[in-house]
Amino acid sequence: MTLFEWVKNQVSIHAIIGGYVRLNRAGTYWKGCCPFHNETTPSFTVSPDKQIFYCFGCHAGGDVVAFIAKVESLDPSQALNHIIENNGLEIPPQLRGKLTDDGQTIKRRRRYTDVCREIKMWMNSKLLSSNLAMSYLIDRKIKKEAIEHFSIGYVPGGLDSMNSFANEMVRKGFLREDLVEAGFLQKAGHMFRSPYEERIVFPIHDILGRCVGFGGRVFRQGDTRAKYYNSRESDFFHKRKLLFGLDLAKNAMQKSSTAFVVEGYVDCVAMVDAGYEETVAVLGTAFTHEHLEVLARFVKRIYVVYDGDKAGQVASLKLAEMCWDVNVDLFVVRIPGGQDPASFLQNGGDIKPLITHAPDIFTFFVKTLGETFFEQALSDKLAISKKMAEVLGKIKDYFKRDLLIAQAAQALQVPFDSFKGLVKKHQAQSENGEQDDQVAEEQGGNLNKISDDSTQILEERLFSAILSMGSDDALLEIFDEDVINCISPKIRNLLFLWKKICSEENREKTAFDRFIDAVEDSQRSWVLKCCVEGEQSDSSQNIKQILSRLCRLHWRQEVVRLKSDIEKARHENDHGRLGELLESFTLLRRKMQIKGLI
Repeated sequence: MTLFEWVKNQVSIHAIIGGYVRLNRAGTYWKGCCPFHNETTPSFTVSPDKQIFYCFGCHAGGDVVAFIAKVESLDPSQALNHIIENNGLEIPPQLRGKLTDDGQTIKRRRRYTDVCREIKMWMNSKLLSSNLAMSYLIDRKIKKEAIEHFSIGYVPGGLDSMNSFANEMVRKGFLREDLVEAGFLQKAGHMFRSPYEERIVFPIHDILGRCVGFGGRVFRQGDTRAKYYNSRESDFFHKRKLLFGLDLAKNAMQKSSTAFVVEGYVDCVAMVDAGYEETVAVLGTAFTHEHLEVLARFVKRIYVVYDGDKAGQVASLKLAEMCWDVNVDLFVVRIPGGQDPASFLQNGGDIKPLITHAPDIFTFFVKTLGETFFEQALSDKLAISKKMAEVLGKIKDYFKRDLLIAQAAQALQVPFDSFKGLVKKHQAQSENGEQDDQVAEEQGGNLNKISDDSTQILEERLFSAILSMGSDDALLEIFDEDVINCISPKIRNLLFLWKKICSEENREKTAFDRFIDAVEDSQRSWVLKCCVEGEQSDSSQNIKQILSRLCRLHWRQEVVRLKSDIEKARHENDHGRLGELLESFTLLRRKMQIKGLI
């Protein structure tokens, strides 16, 4: 047994993919929106029985290692190490020599996250023992339960504090170089200082719950440093992809299919404390397209709860310009009075009505731009009109688009037809994408719903049924010589390969796994697709009917060909050839009668 095979047997593909994608049960398999492309209807399918995944939209497919490799941008060896590391697998002694490494990257990541975890625990203990820092949080109405939930910490200032901290980390097996690589310490001459000194610190975790960085906030009166300080960008910390609190919120998100996005760490803490467990915060940067794509794996609705000031409105407008191609509904919650979510809630504000009446992102976009339209210079008015038209032209729902065009035309006080004409100039690319989505939805549908009796479709049905039936010898026996000749060479060869593998004994790997390994790379995606379709449909119970339709179609084509050849032989007075053709025609009719096809 190889290390790859052992690892796949130790983990659940459903559990691992479920950490990245919101999956819903559909019979014996699970479905969700594909994390690898944008789609309007879920076509991403996971089969726990076969331990495979397949997307009918973009045709990505494979086992759990292939999924991790694709979603984490790793090669297969890195993906294997990733699964081993994050699932705490203990490799059997006989397989340890087969453990691959990718130039120490996996070991570096583990070292990095281990040191971040120890720093987090140290800071949390220092917060709980600091009256000054705790008083600040209590004044902000942040409870002890929230401090523990988010592992909030504090870093005392001064060289003595830093030296004590570094010595404690050394006793735990970490070097000062590890603390520098984690971005927590910075060397200044012969000394080490931390940019987090005298800050309240919020640990940042990745989607798997590993601590990968920190966000520090000043809190002392008169501290003139930047309000926030975040970990610097590194191989393991990317602000454009990370969201504070996502590891804690994702389960609640999956249950409610909703997410709330705020700008600050304290806002996130306040929202969760108010009962909105599905809340996350950006890391001192704009809400990016990458953030949208990550959340779209878990939810269908996102409420952007930005500050009520002008900067919050600008951030929402930028979001409207980039969100048109993500399969999620976005709404904007505007906090009144220039407050942020934390101050609004802590002052007794009720955010629920604001959420209930929150406009969708496009309505907010049109209304906000229209509010200042008449105050702008002519060149700015033209720029605003063009920006509106570009964004509205990307909306795929025609009815919704016309409603917003009407709203925009009213806000700009221009004729509806004129503004709609401007929007139409920006629709071509959007409409092409819509057609692609429709094709993907059709490909993701149940195979039994397809009515076209083409040879290709029937052969796919047949192959799907055989894979879903496993290695049932009785199933394979129905392929006699006449039936096999009705099947194209490509499928015929795959069937013979499947039959051969099913007849071999192998206790380490299932027949399906050996079959997938044996098929050519160019055919593997198609085979995975057929396997998933076989589980989704009920084709295993009507396989004889599929065979009957396939044979009938094939033999009808043969009848047409024979009749054409017979007419040609008669026309040419080729009596010898005519006799052979009539005999073949009689034999074919007899076979069709025996098979019950006529």
